[in-house]
Amino acid sequence: MQYKTSHEKLSHLLRRSSVLLKSAANEIASRDAIIAEYRAREEAQKVAAAMQDKNLSPTWGSTTDEIVQQYMGMPPQRQEAVKEAVAMAAPHDPFAYLEKEGQHEGTGRTPGGSLFEQFVSGQID
Repeated sequence: MQYKTSHEKLSHLLRRSSVLLKSAANEIASRDAIIAEYRAREEAQKVAAAMQDKNLSPTWGSTTDEIVQQYMGMPPQRQEAVKEAVAMAAPHDPFAYLEKEGQHEGTGRTPGGSLFEQFVSGQID
C-alpha cells in the first residue's frame, strides 16, 4: 500500500524543516561560543594559578581575578607568550632578598639579588 502526500504538505514540511535546521544551527553556534569562553577562562585560570604558585607578580594584576581578566583581554599571540614565559619561569622567593632600609633606590632590597647571589659575589660573609 502506497501513501500519497500532496505537494502542499510536502512543501510545508520542507519549509518547516528549513526553519528548524536554521534554529538548531544558531543554537549550536551560540553554545560553541559559550564553550569557547569557558575554555578561555579555564586556560586563564590555569595561567593565573601557575603565576601564583611561582610567586610571580605581574604589573597588570595581583589577584587571581585581575590576572584572569587581563589575560583574557590580551591578543592570542600575547596570551601564548605569557603562558610560555610562566612555564619557563623559575619560582620567585620573595624572602630571598636582604631587606635594609633605604638601599637600592628606596625599594628596601639590597643590590645583587638573592642572598645566595650576594654570598657568591662576596657582598656578604
